Amino acid sequence: MIKPEDILKVTLEVRRELGYHTVSTPNILSVRLDEEEDKMYILCGDRPDRAVLMGPGGRVLVELMKRLNVKVIVVRTLTDILVRAERIRQALDSARKLLDEVSSSNVRKLLKERLIPIAEEELKDPIKRRIPKFEDLDVDVAVAFSGGVDSAATLVYAKMLGLHVTSITVYPGPFIIPEHAERVVKEFTEKVGVDCVFVKPTSSFDNIISKAMAGHIMPCKRCHEIVERTVYDEVSRRNIEVVFFGDMLPTGCHSIRCVNDIVRVNFPAFLALTKTDTIIISKQHGYPDVKLKYGCPLLRVVLKRHKHLRLAAIQRVLREARAGVLEPNQALKLIKSVIAL
Repeated sequence: MIKPEDILKVTLEVRRELGYHTVSTPNILSVRLDEEEDKMYILCGDRPDRAVLMGPGGRVLVELMKRLNVKVIVVRTLTDILVRAERIRQALDSARKLLDEVSSSNVRKLLKERLIPIAEEELKDPIKRRIPKFEDLDVDVAVAFSGGVDSAATLVYAKMLGLHVTSITVYPGPFIIPEHAERVVKEFTEKVGVDCVFVKPTSSFDNIISKAMAGHIMPCKRCHEIVERTVYDEVSRRNIEVVFFGDMLPTGCHSIRCVNDIVRVNFPAFLALTKTDTIIISKQHGYPDVKLKYGCPLLRVVLKRHKHLRLAAIQRVLREARAGVLEPNQALKLIKSVIAL
């Protein structure tokens, strides 16, 4: 059985050999080995402790995996775990409150038998991420699938929850969803085993595009509003009462709510998942495109032409970094992709 002191000893040896100066000893709280997955979970005190274990570019962690003969090592911090647990608790409070308020038997069944239990399970052990496979539940849900990793992970969760899932993708045109992204949506939904629907937006994007191309506005919020309205309209037309979005913010009590008699769940936010979580989940289930790149084709053209709008784009990235949804290195990659345009 590997103990924290064993991890500390190997870590310090690796750092010395790699020429890294260790100013302070990392606070390693616990070590857990999942032999079935060949995965080790290390819990340390705070981010500085994690940084020592990871090393620049993760070099120390890679060497640790080799020397300990473990396929994967996951390093989490107690401070991050406490924040995640609190966010899940707040999401659970909202879900339970919603359960008391709604009258729909399908919505109540979903809340009582799926959403609340899966959040409670995550709360029992917030260190390890898991997607338990449930038996079929006779409840229809829609997933707003943009083609990105966050909504792809949401699609996987919805399917594993045993729900009757319809994937809805709003298709304004190739300037927002290019041909390769459209192909990814079709192939991934087929792989996961859910129905895939493409719908035209309920409002024109022409005014947004012209103002954005002239450098007057950032199009993201306005585009997103049209996409959301279109999804809600399609969900209502199909008499579906619940829609999952892949939004990672806002977290906590704001991650589940009623919108015009439709229950909206920002699923990654509901379980306080990070970008790393959604990337891993999506990749494990065959999602092909997990590279970090900021924005749709329209936005990238706008940012290339109008450099003053890049500050707004960078601020959106920093918003997710501040919330802990993005790791600093992920935020840096996204910011670099904006600056490089």
